[in-house]
Amino acid sequence: MPKVISEAEKVACAAKTFQSDISRRSLLIMGAAAAAATALPARRAMAQDTGKVTILTWETYHDDPWVAAFTERTGTEVQVIRAGSVDEMYATTRSGAIKPDLVYFDTGSIPRYLAADLIEPIDPSNIENLENILPTLNWQEFNKFGDGVYGIPYQWGTQPLMYNADKMEKPTSWAALWDEAHAGKVSTFDDAYVNLPMVALYAGVADPYNLDDAGFEAVREALRRLRPQIRTISRGYDDMANIFMSGDADIAYCQNIAISHTLRERGKNVQVTYPEEGTPAWVDNAVLTKGANRPEVYAFISEGLTKSWQAKLIGNGGNGILSEADALENGAPEDVVAKTEIASANDPGFWQKMSVLQTPEDFDRRLALWNDFKAGVL
Repeated sequence: MPKVISEAEKVACAAKTFQSDISRRSLLIMGAAAAAATALPARRAMAQDTGKVTILTWETYHDDPWVAAFTERTGTEVQVIRAGSVDEMYATTRSGAIKPDLVYFDTGSIPRYLAADLIEPIDPSNIENLENILPTLNWQEFNKFGDGVYGIPYQWGTQPLMYNADKMEKPTSWAALWDEAHAGKVSTFDDAYVNLPMVALYAGVADPYNLDDAGFEAVREALRRLRPQIRTISRGYDDMANIFMSGDADIAYCQNIAISHTLRERGKNVQVTYPEEGTPAWVDNAVLTKGANRPEVYAFISEGLTKSWQAKLIGNGGNGILSEADALENGAPEDVVAKTEIASANDPGFWQKMSVLQTPEDFDRRLALWNDFKAGVL
């Protein structure tokens, strides 16, 4: 089971992040207590409704027909902007080029946004449908910094190893990405935050989120040997699917498990597996940006937690936040639900295979290392 981070440790981590602009914090998906066990903060006054909501999200998270139905029912216009990586999402939010009201990112990234003064606490008492969230997601505790809660769960998942089962036996280790038998047929996605923990796990680093100089050198050497294996680094969900469809990759670090579903539908026998070294895992949340504390924004968050909306999200191949029973009862296709990790998450042994994303020791140093990897100058 992942290490439980105390409130004092989380606050200390947030303070360190503000001081050094380090991004991320500990993300813990499975908790022993239900969300209802944590008292809700006092209700906050909201700003005036503007009739429009802008969200920064991921592909497959907010399909246009779902958003259009919300607009038709409420009269609230919703602008949807989709990012291709954690780093792109942060850079877009911080640039000011657009001003999203809601950003959908993982719990471990909260301190990065706090450090840049980009987000504000969210008031759960203004949100409907919280009871639909899996009780095993102890979200109020692990999305809390100081006196504020900074996210409402929307989706969770893992970052497994993805492979073409017609081209190889089921891998058991991340070492398969480094296997010269797959040279030129390996891919990954452009994201330092999620890639480096995987590489550190492969390299045998004791704590993949707290690298000392020796750990950084081990990761650097592993990246140096990985780069010749990779023909193309994907820019996002669709790009990774196209890379596999074109035959440019047979094995990859998987950005989104739904990619494997899409590829199977297109005739590629692509499967996923959880390597023995551990598999990174995450929870994505609806996070409120500065100045977005408005009724229509809370209404959109609430809509995304309805069982009908979440069943459609799960129908896209995600895990959502519903139980398996709720997903099936509300229209998620049985064959799709069977391919998700929803049922598996109730098995304690499942989480023993996970390496839950945590705040890294120095994100800037990791990002510089990743950029050198992409440029081929390690």
